[in-house]
Amino acid sequence: MAIKIGHASIDENGKVSGGKTGDQTGKEICVRNWYSKPWNVYLECTDKVLADKAASIMECICADDKYGYDQNQRLTGYNAIVKNGNRIHGAEGEFDCSSLVSTCYKLAGLNISPSCTTRSLRVALLETGKFKMYTDLAHLTSDKYAKRGGIYLAEGSHVVMALEDGGQEKNPYSEPTRTISKGCKGDDVKWVQWELIEDGITEVVVNSKKEKLTIDGDCGPITDAAIREYQRKHGLTIDGKCGPKTREDMKKR
Repeated sequence: MAIKIGHASIDENGKVSGGKTGDQTGKEICVRNWYSKPWNVYLECTDKVLADKAASIMECICADDKYGYDQNQRLTGYNAIVKNGNRIHGAEGEFDCSSLVSTCYKLAGLNISPSCTTRSLRVALLETGKFKMYTDLAHLTSDKYAKRGGIYLAEGSHVVMALEDGGQEKNPYSEPTRTISKGCKGDDVKWVQWELIEDGITEVVVNSKKEKLTIDGDCGPITDAAIREYQRKHGLTIDGKCGPKTREDMKKR
């Protein structure tokens, strides 16, 4: 079953602007099931208290039909809430998808502008130091890795906020306690393989042949090549070993 998300979509006339203030259809700004779009970035808030507060604000705005969708009036919702002493109930105004998401985090206490667009939101959130970014297919094509307050972003197009956690936990394998090098086996290696696949490294070339990386706990030639690809991709020393620096870089992603 899909998780719930909060989003702003379209006005009562099926247009991006020109409608009446407020939600005339119950669908302009609402809570609904997660849906697949060509998301190119998933942003996870690392501060769970902040994320929960932003999600709660999203839920309150979505539940109040005094707030609707209008790109030309996209900041009137935020300005009305601020004028109302940061109280959602008792004010009215309009949002678009990106001003709604940025408003929720702004009101939750994050140092961010409520006027962010889908083109500027990623950079603005990452600059706060409170978010980490995922661009692998596992995070973008399903909601199973969603965390409450997480943001699915199609830059230049659309953005929504996750209101629930997905069903899949991050890396179920134990973190390696030593350098992972060729010949190693076990859960330490599975942790590395999981992180490599999460980063989008699912295939590598070994002896001029394309090979698929799997989570099998065996650090043979395929895993060794995948580690090298990860190190090359992220500007690390390319030695094919998952030592302390490579491991720490994986933990940050």
